[in-house]
Amino acid sequence: MSLLIGCSKDNYEIVKMEAERSIYYFIDDLEAATDIIVIGEFIEEDTQKAKYQYETDDVHMFLTDIYSTNVIEIKKVLKSKVESDTIKVSQSYGIEEDTGRLITFSELTPMKKGESWIFFLRYNEENETYWCVGDYSGRYPVPNDELFEIRDRVKEIKKPLSRVLTGEKEISRSQAEKIIASNERIQRDIGGKDISPDYLYEASDGRLYQISESMDKEAIMNIYSKIDECRAELKPETFGVFDQSKINLELYCDILERYAF
Repeated sequence: MSLLIGCSKDNYEIVKMEAERSIYYFIDDLEAATDIIVIGEFIEEDTQKAKYQYETDDVHMFLTDIYSTNVIEIKKVLKSKVESDTIKVSQSYGIEEDTGRLITFSELTPMKKGESWIFFLRYNEENETYWCVGDYSGRYPVPNDELFEIRDRVKEIKKPLSRVLTGEKEISRSQAEKIIASNERIQRDIGGKDISPDYLYEASDGRLYQISESMDKEAIMNIYSKIDECRAELKPETFGVFDQSKINLELYCDILERYAF
Protein backbone atom coordinates (compact mmCIF):
# COMPACT_ATOMS: atom_id res chain seq x y z
CA MET A 1 0.00 0.00 0.00
CA SER A 2 1.65 3.23 -1.10
CA LEU A 3 1.25 6.64 0.48
CA LEU A 4 0.66 9.78 -1.56
CA ILE A 5 0.71 13.16 0.15
CA GLY A 6 -1.25 15.91 -1.56
CA CYS A 7 -1.77 19.60 -1.04
CA SER A 8 -3.96 21.05 1.66
CA LYS A 9 -7.67 21.54 1.05
CA ASP A 10 -10.14 23.10 3.45
CA ASN A 11 -7.22 23.54 5.87
CA TYR A 12 -6.41 19.82 5.86
CA GLU A 13 -3.30 18.14 4.55
CA ILE A 14 -4.62 15.35 2.33
CA VAL A 15 -2.99 11.93 2.47
CA LYS A 16 -4.27 9.54 -0.18
CA MET A 17 -3.88 5.82 0.44
CA GLU A 18 -4.13 3.44 -2.48
CA ALA A 19 -6.84 0.79 -2.25
CA GLU A 20 -8.27 -1.91 -4.50
CA ARG A 21 -11.84 -1.40 -5.65
CA SER A 22 -14.33 -2.44 -8.31
CA ILE A 23 -15.13 0.36 -10.74
CA TYR A 24 -18.27 0.40 -12.88
CA TYR A 25 -18.21 1.96 -16.34
CA PHE A 26 -21.68 1.13 -17.65
CA ILE A 27 -25.07 1.96 -16.21
CA ASP A 28 -26.50 -1.58 -16.32
CA ASP A 29 -23.51 -2.95 -14.37
CA LEU A 30 -23.68 -0.07 -11.88
CA GLU A 31 -27.41 -0.47 -11.30
CA ALA A 32 -27.13 -4.25 -10.89
CA ALA A 33 -24.50 -3.79 -8.17
CA THR A 34 -26.64 -1.44 -6.06
CA ASP A 35 -29.22 -2.08 -3.36
CA ILE A 36 -30.72 1.40 -3.50
CA ILE A 37 -30.35 4.50 -5.66
CA VAL A 38 -31.35 7.79 -4.02
CA ILE A 39 -30.92 11.52 -4.09
CA GLY A 40 -29.85 12.52 -0.62
CA GLU A 41 -28.60 15.52 1.36
CA PHE A 42 -25.77 15.26 3.88
CA ILE A 43 -27.30 16.64 7.07
CA GLU A 44 -25.29 15.28 10.00
CA GLU A 45 -21.86 13.80 10.61
CA ASP A 46 -22.10 10.72 12.77
CA THR A 47 -18.98 8.72 13.65
CA GLN A 48 -15.41 8.05 12.62
CA LYS A 49 -13.56 4.78 13.08
CA ALA A 50 -9.94 3.87 12.43
CA LYS A 51 -8.00 0.60 12.44
CA TYR A 52 -4.30 0.35 13.22
CA GLN A 53 -1.81 -2.47 13.01
CA TYR A 54 1.54 -2.89 14.72
CA GLU A 55 4.66 -3.03 12.60
CA THR A 56 7.10 -5.89 13.06
CA ASP A 57 8.82 -4.14 15.97
CA ASP A 58 5.57 -4.29 18.03
CA VAL A 59 6.09 -0.65 18.97
CA HIS A 60 5.10 1.48 16.00
CA MET A 61 1.63 1.33 14.54
CA PHE A 62 0.37 2.22 11.07
CA LEU A 63 -3.11 2.97 9.82
CA THR A 64 -4.77 0.17 7.87
CA ASP A 65 -8.29 1.56 7.51
CA ILE A 66 -10.35 4.61 8.41
CA TYR A 67 -13.91 5.60 7.58
CA SER A 68 -16.49 8.21 8.45
CA THR A 69 -20.23 7.62 8.63
CA ASN A 70 -22.59 10.44 7.69
CA VAL A 71 -26.35 10.86 7.99
CA ILE A 72 -28.12 11.41 4.66
CA GLU A 73 -31.67 12.72 4.35
CA ILE A 74 -33.50 11.03 1.48
CA LYS A 75 -34.92 13.52 -1.01
CA LYS A 76 -35.98 11.04 -3.70
CA VAL A 77 -35.75 7.27 -4.20
CA LEU A 78 -34.78 6.17 -7.71
CA LYS A 79 -34.49 2.42 -7.09
CA SER A 80 -35.90 0.04 -4.44
CA LYS A 81 -37.57 1.12 -1.19
CA VAL A 82 -36.16 3.00 1.79
CA GLU A 83 -38.04 2.59 5.05
CA SER A 84 -36.66 5.72 6.75
CA ASP A 85 -36.29 9.39 5.84
CA THR A 86 -32.60 9.14 6.71
CA ILE A 87 -29.85 6.57 6.18
CA LYS A 88 -26.19 6.30 7.14
CA VAL A 89 -23.57 6.39 4.39
CA SER A 90 -19.92 5.58 5.04
CA GLN A 91 -16.86 6.74 3.11
CA SER A 92 -13.25 5.63 3.41
CA TYR A 93 -11.74 8.78 4.92
CA GLY A 94 -11.21 10.38 8.28
CA ILE A 95 -9.20 12.92 10.25
CA GLU A 96 -6.10 11.43 11.89
CA GLU A 97 -6.28 12.42 15.55
CA ASP A 98 -2.59 12.99 16.27
CA THR A 99 -1.78 14.94 13.08
CA GLY A 100 -5.11 16.45 11.99
CA ARG A 101 -4.48 15.19 8.44
CA LEU A 102 -7.27 14.04 6.16
CA ILE A 103 -6.54 10.36 5.45
CA THR A 104 -8.49 8.90 2.54
CA PHE A 105 -8.64 5.48 0.90
CA SER A 106 -11.24 6.90 -1.50
CA GLU A 107 -11.15 9.00 -4.65
CA LEU A 108 -14.31 10.75 -3.43
CA THR A 109 -13.92 14.03 -1.62
CA PRO A 110 -15.51 14.28 1.86
CA MET A 111 -19.12 15.41 1.82
CA LYS A 112 -20.09 18.76 3.31
CA LYS A 113 -23.28 19.49 5.18
CA GLY A 114 -26.02 20.76 2.89
CA GLU A 115 -24.67 19.03 -0.24
CA SER A 116 -26.98 16.79 -2.24
CA TRP A 117 -25.79 13.90 -4.41
CA ILE A 118 -27.12 11.03 -6.48
CA PHE A 119 -26.07 7.90 -4.57
CA PHE A 120 -25.69 4.34 -5.86
CA LEU A 121 -25.47 2.43 -2.60
CA ARG A 122 -24.88 -1.08 -1.29
CA TYR A 123 -25.63 -2.10 2.28
CA ASN A 124 -22.82 -3.43 4.46
CA GLU A 125 -24.07 -5.59 7.31
CA GLU A 126 -20.76 -5.50 9.21
CA ASN A 127 -20.97 -1.80 10.04
CA GLU A 128 -24.71 -1.46 9.31
CA THR A 129 -24.33 1.43 6.86
CA TYR A 130 -24.48 1.98 3.11
CA TRP A 131 -21.42 2.52 0.91
CA CYS A 132 -21.08 4.06 -2.54
CA VAL A 133 -20.79 1.25 -5.08
CA GLY A 134 -17.34 1.16 -6.64
CA ASP A 135 -16.19 4.21 -4.66
CA TYR A 136 -16.24 7.15 -7.12
CA SER A 137 -18.49 5.28 -9.57
CA GLY A 138 -21.26 5.37 -6.95
CA ARG A 139 -21.81 9.12 -6.31
CA TYR A 140 -22.75 11.89 -8.76
CA PRO A 141 -23.82 15.53 -8.66
CA VAL A 142 -27.46 16.51 -8.86
CA PRO A 143 -27.59 18.26 -12.26
CA ASN A 144 -27.77 22.02 -12.65
CA ASP A 145 -28.09 24.14 -15.81
CA GLU A 146 -24.38 23.77 -16.62
CA LEU A 147 -24.49 19.98 -16.35
CA PHE A 148 -27.72 19.74 -18.35
CA GLU A 149 -26.06 21.82 -21.10
CA ILE A 150 -23.03 19.51 -21.19
CA ARG A 151 -25.31 16.47 -21.24
CA ASP A 152 -27.13 17.86 -24.29
CA ARG A 153 -23.82 18.52 -26.03
CA VAL A 154 -22.58 14.98 -25.38
CA LYS A 155 -25.87 13.59 -26.68
CA GLU A 156 -25.44 15.61 -29.88
CA ILE A 157 -21.80 14.57 -30.24
CA LYS A 158 -22.72 10.88 -29.97
CA LYS A 159 -25.48 10.96 -32.62
CA PRO A 160 -23.19 9.75 -35.45
CA LEU A 161 -22.12 6.78 -33.32
CA SER A 162 -25.22 4.70 -34.03
CA ARG A 163 -24.66 5.12 -37.77
CA VAL A 164 -21.01 4.06 -37.46
CA LEU A 165 -21.85 0.95 -35.45
CA THR A 166 -24.69 -0.11 -37.77
CA GLY A 167 -22.20 -1.13 -40.43
CA GLU A 168 -19.87 -2.93 -38.02
CA LYS A 169 -19.90 -6.43 -36.54
CA GLU A 170 -21.32 -6.94 -33.06
CA ILE A 171 -19.45 -9.68 -31.19
CA SER A 172 -19.78 -11.53 -27.90
CA ARG A 173 -17.50 -10.98 -24.92
CA SER A 174 -15.91 -14.41 -25.42
CA GLN A 175 -15.13 -13.50 -29.05
CA ALA A 176 -13.56 -10.24 -27.89
CA GLU A 177 -11.40 -12.11 -25.37
CA LYS A 178 -10.18 -14.46 -28.12
CA ILE A 179 -9.27 -11.49 -30.35
CA ILE A 180 -7.36 -9.84 -27.51
CA ALA A 181 -5.52 -13.10 -26.70
CA SER A 182 -4.68 -13.59 -30.38
CA ASN A 183 -3.31 -10.05 -30.69
CA GLU A 184 -1.19 -10.57 -27.58
CA ARG A 185 0.29 -13.78 -29.07
CA ILE A 186 1.09 -11.97 -32.34
CA GLN A 187 2.67 -9.15 -30.35
CA ARG A 188 4.94 -11.63 -28.56
CA ASP A 189 5.83 -13.50 -31.77
CA ILE A 190 6.96 -10.35 -33.58
CA GLY A 191 9.00 -9.14 -30.64
CA GLY A 192 6.74 -6.36 -29.38
CA LYS A 193 6.61 -4.47 -32.68
CA ASP A 194 3.59 -2.30 -33.37
CA ILE A 195 0.75 -3.98 -35.24
CA SER A 196 -2.69 -2.81 -36.30
CA PRO A 197 -5.24 -5.30 -34.91
CA ASP A 198 -8.96 -4.96 -35.45
CA TYR A 199 -10.34 -2.25 -33.20
CA LEU A 200 -12.61 -3.42 -30.38
CA TYR A 201 -15.23 -0.97 -29.16
CA GLU A 202 -17.51 -1.30 -26.13
CA ALA A 203 -20.61 0.89 -26.30
CA SER A 204 -22.21 2.50 -23.26
CA ASP A 205 -24.92 -0.20 -23.31
CA GLY A 206 -22.22 -2.88 -22.96
CA ARG A 207 -22.37 -4.14 -26.55
CA LEU A 208 -19.06 -5.04 -28.18
CA TYR A 209 -18.12 -4.31 -31.77
CA GLN A 210 -15.23 -5.31 -33.98
CA ILE A 211 -14.44 -2.15 -35.94
CA SER A 212 -12.75 -2.97 -39.22
CA GLU A 213 -13.26 0.15 -41.36
CA SER A 214 -10.55 2.80 -40.99
CA MET A 215 -13.06 5.60 -41.49
CA ASP A 216 -15.22 4.20 -38.68
CA LYS A 217 -12.23 4.02 -36.34
CA GLU A 218 -11.42 7.63 -37.12
CA ALA A 219 -15.05 8.69 -36.59
CA ILE A 220 -15.18 7.02 -33.15
CA MET A 221 -11.88 8.61 -32.11
CA ASN A 222 -13.20 12.01 -33.21
CA ILE A 223 -16.41 11.55 -31.18
CA TYR A 224 -14.51 10.71 -28.01
CA SER A 225 -12.05 13.52 -28.54
CA LYS A 226 -15.00 15.94 -28.46
CA ILE A 227 -16.40 14.24 -25.32
CA ASP A 228 -12.99 14.68 -23.68
CA GLU A 229 -13.18 18.39 -24.51
CA CYS A 230 -16.52 18.56 -22.66
CA ARG A 231 -15.04 16.74 -19.67
CA ALA A 232 -12.12 19.17 -19.59
CA GLU A 233 -14.59 21.98 -18.84
CA LEU A 234 -15.70 20.28 -15.62
CA LYS A 235 -14.04 20.86 -12.26
CA PRO A 236 -13.24 17.76 -10.17
CA GLU A 237 -15.00 19.26 -7.14
CA THR A 238 -18.24 19.47 -9.16
CA PHE A 239 -18.21 15.67 -9.28
CA GLY A 240 -16.84 15.31 -5.78
CA VAL A 241 -13.58 13.67 -6.84
CA PHE A 242 -9.93 14.57 -6.32
CA ASP A 243 -8.90 13.93 -9.93
CA GLN A 244 -10.67 15.02 -13.13
CA SER A 245 -9.73 11.72 -14.79
CA LYS A 246 -12.22 10.02 -12.46
CA ILE A 247 -15.17 11.81 -14.11
CA ASN A 248 -17.05 9.32 -16.31
CA LEU A 249 -19.04 11.81 -18.34
CA GLU A 250 -20.69 9.21 -20.58
CA LEU A 251 -21.95 7.23 -17.61
CA TYR A 252 -23.21 10.40 -15.94
CA CYS A 253 -25.18 11.33 -19.06
CA ASP A 254 -26.68 7.83 -19.16
CA ILE A 255 -27.73 8.19 -15.50
CA LEU A 256 -29.48 11.48 -16.20
CA GLU A 257 -31.33 9.95 -19.12
CA ARG A 258 -32.35 6.72 -17.40
CA TYR A 259 -33.70 8.39 -14.29
CA ALA A 260 -35.41 11.20 -16.20
CA PHE A 261 -33.64 14.23 -14.78
